[in-house]
Amino acid sequence: MKSIKFLFLSIVLFAFIPVSAQKMAVKSGDLSKLKGVSELKIVFDYSATAVGEFETMDAYVQHRYDEYEADEPGKGEKWKGEWYNDRETRDQVKFEEQFSKYSKKFDGSRATESDVVMTVKTLFIEIGFDVVAASRPSVINLDIIFSDADGEFAVVSIEKAKGYGWMIDEAYSLAGKQLGKFLDKEVQ
Repeated sequence: MKSIKFLFLSIVLFAFIPVSAQKMAVKSGDLSKLKGVSELKIVFDYSATAVGEFETMDAYVQHRYDEYEADEPGKGEKWKGEWYNDRETRDQVKFEEQFSKYSKKFDGSRATESDVVMTVKTLFIEIGFDVVAASRPSVINLDIIFSDADGEFAVVSIEKAKGYGWMIDEAYSLAGKQLGKFLDKEVQ
């Protein structure tokens, strides 16, 4: 009898936990041009990125820079360098690794010289946190733009790719993994 009550209580509790999953869809165009392609050159674009409540990444970076500099001179400059460095050494690397690992049809890299370019355009970053009493995951929204010599031919949107706590690179990792699987399924 106790196990039935425990099972019932567990089901009721989990039924009310909000579930929010990453969403991925072809936003425009046609992915059929990827048939027969095995390598993709990956390019990252942050030109239209909003961060949290800030409309632009530059506004966010300036705000954080000013906060750190007011706290301790030189700290803002160090943070700013790490912010931009993390994009290349963590976020982009994790995206590439997971994309190539989970896609059976495509190999993607920033170093690849391919006729087909996959531009990972970051539209939004929500920086999460992880403290003793509470946590909120980092979240990113991306447009994945496919183009060749003839121009853009498809856009895939990825919404709400989540990282763990403040770790934005984990959100890019998840996005790369899921995109690799998605393209394998969609490109027949």
